[in-house]
Amino acid sequence: MRFQPRYFIKQGLELAERIPAAIDATLATLSPEAHQGNEQTLLERLQQRLLSNCHKLPERWTVGSG
Repeated sequence: MRFQPRYFIKQGLELAERIPAAIDATLATLSPEAHQGNEQTLLERLQQRLLSNCHKLPERWTVGSG
């Protein structure tokens, strides 16, 4: 199978658009279960890191593909 790079870029961009909602839903589920302190901080930092990547990576992909 041969796929064009733009196919993978399109798939990645669509995934990056859907991930923030999934992160929010997951956090809403896990936050009540997490203990205050380390667990809550870990969830917040993980959320920030993932959301940051969801914004940064598509910018790289679109710049690199054009």
